[in-house]
Amino acid sequence: MLQMALTLDLGNSNPHFAKFVNGSLESLESIDKFDSNQFQNDLLAISSVKATIPDQYKIKNTFLVSDYFKNRKFLDMPVNYTKTLGQDRLVQSYYLYNNETVNNILLIDAGTFTTLDIVSKNGFQGGYIIPGVEILSQNFDLGDNLYSIQIDGQPKTLLPNTTEEAMVSGLETMLLSFIQKIIKDNLVDKIYITGGKGSLINRILQDSIKTSVKLESNLIHYSLHHFLERCSK
Repeated sequence: MLQMALTLDLGNSNPHFAKFVNGSLESLESIDKFDSNQFQNDLLAISSVKATIPDQYKIKNTFLVSDYFKNRKFLDMPVNYTKTLGQDRLVQSYYLYNNETVNNILLIDAGTFTTLDIVSKNGFQGGYIIPGVEILSQNFDLGDNLYSIQIDGQPKTLLPNTTEEAMVSGLETMLLSFIQKIIKDNLVDKIYITGGKGSLINRILQDSIKTSVKLESNLIHYSLHHFLERCSK
């Protein structure tokens, strides 16, 4: 077990880093507070949406997710996807591949964009990318008499009869129907939800599906820590 480890998530929005002590998540902070001079003797794992990582975020013992995706494999996990696969999708799938026992997992990461990936005992199988909830909500502005909305994921049983209800329910129903199709087509046994809008997606799914669901807001950091344990041996 690693005594001290750092994980850094350079995502599209809200980049942050975590400190692990003896395998437990001790703190989670904004990237603005990351000072590499304080951590030169520690181990660091980085996932980034950008091709180039600024030197200010690197320390002596830095492990990059991108360095371990080769020949359609990420470490020991087969990957049925091209090299363009996002590092966050890759490392989180690796964590589930090694730590779950069910046959097929749907991993939903709801952030600036929402990704929906299938992970099986045979590795990363593929997945979807759609605009994030906020982007979809703002697109109603394109209509002359429409406007941006906020969706809450609360159950709605009646047919909408106001414009705002129609937009909110329409968007939530669209997301739910899409996820239900993925579950059916891929015989999904369990769903993991993460990301800044993860709790909203979780509320939309509540009482609408029978599949087991786990919401884990810090999945990226647990995944990076797991990756670090494997790589630093």
